[in-house]
Amino acid sequence: MYPMKFFTSLATCFIALYAWADFADAHVPIIVEGQDQTSIIEVSDPELSQAYYGQLTGFPHTFAITTTEPITLYVRVLLPDIDTSANNISGVIIQEPKGGGRVIEVGVLDAKKASWSAMYEWFGGDTYREGPVLEKQIEPGVYRLQVHTPDNLEKYVLVIGTREEMSIGYFELLRRLVQVKEFFGKAPWRIIESPYIFVPLVVLVVGSVIVCIKLRKRKKGV
Repeated sequence: MYPMKFFTSLATCFIALYAWADFADAHVPIIVEGQDQTSIIEVSDPELSQAYYGQLTGFPHTFAITTTEPITLYVRVLLPDIDTSANNISGVIIQEPKGGGRVIEVGVLDAKKASWSAMYEWFGGDTYREGPVLEKQIEPGVYRLQVHTPDNLEKYVLVIGTREEMSIGYFELLRRLVQVKEFFGKAPWRIIESPYIFVPLVVLVVGSVIVCIKLRKRKKGV
């Protein structure tokens, strides 16, 4: 009977933590994989805060942004704060013409104008370098965002959108956090640096201790 109450209490605690992690405010990590020179990465919701983790391997990466209404487009370039980062990621955003004509340049992300200062990010427990930022009102249409460097050999993080909402489940989040750690060249177990991991663990441990103490007191008739 007591073990059942014990596991029931832990399950209740875990479900509460799952709900907290699933709906807490944070950007959605997305790992960019399997790209070639003709690939286009579709951004389904440009207002949702999303962080794309990619690596250029000899050619630029292109993102497609489509909106059916006017929005404020927010784009930010970050680099992992590692020795191999060269602080040279730039970008350009163009609008595709409607019914033919020339493309329209919407904005430029210039690596030379960025501070590239170090920034600790609480969500994953990692340190980044701050690159160029663009925030601009855009009209309905189809846009292309190209990320590049002089030699197109660099790791990058592209943040798009400002609406913080966790749109993926907790266990999918854990899987992606492992990929982010590997992106930084860290061991997978270091996902424990994220509050999405260590806060639930601390609460579960404390909850387990409290439940055990109560069970012992009941057994002793206290």
